[in-house]
Amino acid sequence: MYDHTEVILRWLHLTDLHMGMKGSKTLWPNVEEIFFKDLEYLCETVGPIDLVMFTGDLTQRGSESEFQQLDKLLDKFWKKFREMEFEPKFLAVPGNHDLVRPDQSDSVLINLQDRWDDHEFQQAFWANSKCPERQLVDKAFDNYLQWWQNTTVPKPDIYSKGILPGDFSATIEKDGFKLGILGLNSAFLQLMDGRHGKLALDMCQFHEACNESHDHGPSWAQDHDACLLLTHHPQDWLNKEAQEQLKGEIYSSPERFALHLFGHMHKSNLSSWAEGGANPRSTLQGCSLFGLESWGKEEEKRLHGYSLCELKIEGNTASLRIYPRQAGKIQDGGRDIGPDRTFRLPKGKDGTKPIPVELLRKRPNNPIPRGIKKKLNPPTNIINRGTPYFVGRDAQLEQLHRELQQTNKLAICAIAGMGGVGKTELALQYALKNQDNYPGGLCWFQVRGLDLGTQVVSFARTELGLTIPDQLEFNEQVRYCWRNWPEGTALIVLDDVPSFSNDYKQRIQPYLPPAQSRFKVLVTSRQRPGASYRRIDLDVLSPGAALELLESLVGKERIEKERKEAEVLCEWLGYLPLGLELVGRYLDIHPSLTIAKVQKRLEKKKLAARALLDPKEQGEITAQLGVAAAFELSSEDLKDCPEAQQLGCRLSLFAQAPFEWYLVENCVIETEDEEEWEEEQEELEELRDRYLVNRNLLQLTEQQTYRLHQLIREFFQTKLAQLPEADSYKRSFCKTMVAKAKEIPQIPTQDQIAVVTPAIPHLAAAATVLTDWLKDEDLISPFTGLGKFYYGQGTYWD
Repeated sequence: MYDHTEVILRWLHLTDLHMGMKGSKTLWPNVEEIFFKDLEYLCETVGPIDLVMFTGDLTQRGSESEFQQLDKLLDKFWKKFREMEFEPKFLAVPGNHDLVRPDQSDSVLINLQDRWDDHEFQQAFWANSKCPERQLVDKAFDNYLQWWQNTTVPKPDIYSKGILPGDFSATIEKDGFKLGILGLNSAFLQLMDGRHGKLALDMCQFHEACNESHDHGPSWAQDHDACLLLTHHPQDWLNKEAQEQLKGEIYSSPERFALHLFGHMHKSNLSSWAEGGANPRSTLQGCSLFGLESWGKEEEKRLHGYSLCELKIEGNTASLRIYPRQAGKIQDGGRDIGPDRTFRLPKGKDGTKPIPVELLRKRPNNPIPRGIKKKLNPPTNIINRGTPYFVGRDAQLEQLHRELQQTNKLAICAIAGMGGVGKTELALQYALKNQDNYPGGLCWFQVRGLDLGTQVVSFARTELGLTIPDQLEFNEQVRYCWRNWPEGTALIVLDDVPSFSNDYKQRIQPYLPPAQSRFKVLVTSRQRPGASYRRIDLDVLSPGAALELLESLVGKERIEKERKEAEVLCEWLGYLPLGLELVGRYLDIHPSLTIAKVQKRLEKKKLAARALLDPKEQGEITAQLGVAAAFELSSEDLKDCPEAQQLGCRLSLFAQAPFEWYLVENCVIETEDEEEWEEEQEELEELRDRYLVNRNLLQLTEQQTYRLHQLIREFFQTKLAQLPEADSYKRSFCKTMVAKAKEIPQIPTQDQIAVVTPAIPHLAAAATVLTDWLKDEDLISPFTGLGKFYYGQGTYWD
């Protein structure tokens, strides 16, 4: 890895969107258009961004439906980011519009407001999470908290929750530089209207947001090169005591935070001030992304804007530059976004002059030798960042790297182990941690249910930019890709290989790279390959690592209260990661349940779970039984919503490959009325997100497709067989796949091939596995569609 003397971190500061505000439905689309257009210009001019930070008032009333609308908008944001070839992480703090106001006559609310100045009352509030006032605050922010836990936009890998909803600490690492972000809920007292000068922040919020990894807040800050502070409200909205806490404790010393970002006031402002000869403190007040001031009968004023911030680190010096943006009316009556000229910007520049930033710790100043270029990002299709709960596999990561390097020819190493043991996650973590070792690219190919050769050709076209001669036979096209692969060592991951029998020889071996040492092939499979392969047999986690995984899922405090019960639970689950994740998610959803109580529930599920075991895997009875029981427990948790159980069963009809959600909608929704369709579409999304994704039964991929873990898919299939509606569900699935097959043109173009590719494994499932549920007149359609698809892969016609 090369040493870096220069690191640049960029982030968007967004605030005050007010999703759901009256008038926003008709006015926002035009704002969205000019926002995306300006954002594209700014990123092309300045550079890609690493982080998006939202400082509150994402919604107008904090309702569940508004947060659902917000998620749809954020999906658009990240789709746009991906089109610009970067994918930033996301952080947010809540504002006073992101809560559901309680009954204003509630005696607990009145007590909270009237007694806050009482120091003993404050101590009781912070010390007791069960006190009525704390519970009132938690309930007010429940929709915000549920949204944050379930939103699918990428979040930092290192993230810790704090004492109040929305409090957090997070870390972003880039080229050895560590940026810490502290987010604090400044709106928890604004449960009534009009609280200027009456709101609060407390040092314990700082400490509690950082205590998962550090003794206290200051030690957390010192473990970073620079830190940022996020709140919704500015300092002068706090009461006198809280202002002293912010200035004298949280933001002390002045170097602790390079910048304090907030919103609420709907206007941009950048301030720096120094006192008593100390370094200055800097604050950035954000312009509202969507604000309607004096809306209605009064004169309309509309405020739209945002900021891009750039922190540049050169050795042991750093500087901060702000690119403020604001919308204004233009002569034709429309609006456009450009530089906010209320800031003093250098002539012809979009950004401010650099503001010096004092780093919290010294960095090694190792200049890059002359003649050596900085490391470039290797071509890759790996977008998934992996689980933040990866534990107990350091030795296997090191062994895997050794195995792949110990040969002077094509290296093939297999990770073998039972379902649910974490083979795919180990491969993913290895790829992410060793990107610098593979400048020739990192390619992730899903084997089960997908054609390997097709994926190789697609990767070469999209990621490597190869122009592959159309006149070549398909096998020759694949070989052309390998022959023209970029220089440097490349990692090829073949995930979930079903077997190493004749099927492997026919479907995989012909498309493997040539026998050159620069190609490293990593295979994951439940089956063990022959002796000619290098192999890592992946076992279950050690007892200590299993307990660490469970602790990371449900919290250290909860485990410490029932440590012995937690150890017994890990043992009962066979120390298998998938079982631990399912049960950990169950415990997290049910915070009032004891671990001992969950253990008893699992014991009751043993007999039902035993029926779900694959007879071929009886030798793995302990671990498999634990996963099956955990699945049964999660499944029973859906008893109040049989529609969610049925949806899971219907999803098991899809092949073991990612699927796009519109295919599910076409299988399930039968009405032709547009309004009814939209209503059923929203209900289906609610079942998906609230009951399946939230319980770790369904996975959302980074490509915004969905997939079931192989074991969970098998369990849902067992449940499907018990449903009286099973035949009807299979017929609906086949009907949807037949319609998809008929969409494939006789001679598809390259673009048409790209559109239909994700549906191919599921079309193949209808053609081969579910033929009994195809109508006689439709029997030929899936096969015809597949034929046209694979013919198109061999020869493209534009």
